[in-house]
Amino acid sequence: MLSTKIVTIMLSRQPLRPCGECAWVKGVDEAVQWVRDRRYRLCTSVGMTTWELLVAVARDKQVDQTILVPSADIPRQKASVKRTREQFDLDDARVEFMPVMPLSHRISDNDLMVVRDRMAVGLAEILVPVSVRSDGLMSQLLEENTISGKPVESRFRVTHEDRETALSYKLDPNEVTDEIAAVNHNYLIHWTRATNCAWPTEKAIDYYRSLVTADCYPRGACDTLRNILASKVIKASGRHMPERIPTVSFTRLSPVETLPLMRWRARYREMSFEPYGIGIEKEYARDLGIQQVQYYEGRRPPDRHESHLWLTQSLGEKGDWGREGEYRYRGDLDLSKVPSEYLVCLTRSREEALSVRRDFGIRAVAFSE
Repeated sequence: MLSTKIVTIMLSRQPLRPCGECAWVKGVDEAVQWVRDRRYRLCTSVGMTTWELLVAVARDKQVDQTILVPSADIPRQKASVKRTREQFDLDDARVEFMPVMPLSHRISDNDLMVVRDRMAVGLAEILVPVSVRSDGLMSQLLEENTISGKPVESRFRVTHEDRETALSYKLDPNEVTDEIAAVNHNYLIHWTRATNCAWPTEKAIDYYRSLVTADCYPRGACDTLRNILASKVIKASGRHMPERIPTVSFTRLSPVETLPLMRWRARYREMSFEPYGIGIEKEYARDLGIQQVQYYEGRRPPDRHESHLWLTQSLGEKGDWGREGEYRYRGDLDLSKVPSEYLVCLTRSREEALSVRRDFGIRAVAFSE
């Protein structure tokens, strides 16, 4: 039977890429331990890093949970519950799920999150603020419930930090190493970047465990490259692909030619890609089945047959996607089939390149010293 007294840990939106050294992450860990020591139940949720971190920490500390599941409709709610059970390895005896449904079909996703936050605070018998922005919804809810007499435990509260290290950066093409310049057009290169969530090769519970224990953000672009090398697979993704068909993308451009295309994409809160990648010699890449993308003008490809869609790409209405010289491979690419002499890794620093050579036995070159 689940514990009866419900506690809600209050968190405002936090910086995008946290780690175990962040004051609010430490506060969460201590607050969840406090909930466990008293055998209370924790109200948690999914859909945001702050809420899901609570799910993960509570799961590992064996704390009972009521997990709120915001969903636009019943089918999506059921899918979200299934995903949460699987991704966090939850013990059914310790959790219950509670749907958060829109009050109207016109409600936006952001408004649904507000409904969720109000429900989480309303269900609680004790509120535990950890990192609450002074002018945000959580601050307002905390004040309203304090006035109404609801108990508040403030011992874990830390100052909310709005500022964070800039996540975007640029490299000067005129200052790259001779080794990078020499790579030229000999390879088809798969570029990677930092990720704001779990890698395709791991579960959410593993991602959040890493956040809690790492002294810096553990899913940076170099970490992603090393994960590819360790797993020996480049996982396909349907994101931004025609009909969401899972593929692996490459470019025929040289590393130096690619630098101007590395830019911050505010809409997606990530770089387009970063100076980390893995190249496969062109002839060997083609033998593997990596094929050139066919670009077209307008919104629709001339051939809509599904078997060809994954190799098509619009030139775009504002930009010119054709300058990326993209190639694609359909499905996951098994790197264990590629002899190391046909591979090259690219890193931002020479220290990272040396580490890749040492740990994986693959030639690696750096953009800068």
